[in-house]
Amino acid sequence: MHADSQNPDGRRLSLVLETRWDIQGELLEVVRTYWQNVGIEVLVRIIDRTLYQQHVDTADFDLVLDMFDRSSVITAGPLRFLGRYGFAPSYFNWWSTNGKAGEEPPKDHLIREVWKAWESAQTAHNLEEAMPMRSRW
Repeated sequence: MHADSQNPDGRRLSLVLETRWDIQGELLEVVRTYWQNVGIEVLVRIIDRTLYQQHVDTADFDLVLDMFDRSSVITAGPLRFLGRYGFAPSYFNWWSTNGKAGEEPPKDHLIREVWKAWESAQTAHNLEEAMPMRSRW
């Protein structure tokens, strides 16, 4: 086992990867194998949409895998990019409730720049105004 694949208490590092898409079987196996090759156990759980959404809403997960069906047109479904699903739900809750819920991200966290860009894009008159940070990413 790799030294960096253990918890501080010496136990094996094990993560649960949750998804609601059973059609991703081959992809999930590839992901599981890659992590296993570096000494990290990944347990794949295919769960129903309600439970999946509950885990995402409460940030109660190790890893989640979902489809990005609207990613080619961000304005059609911007929530994934604003942190709502998967990578920053507690920060998103803080931002979307004006600090009444969730967790405030550190002042220098990149998610703040994403939010600023989105807020700016909401009032833009053209694509160039809406995407001032495009060259950075």
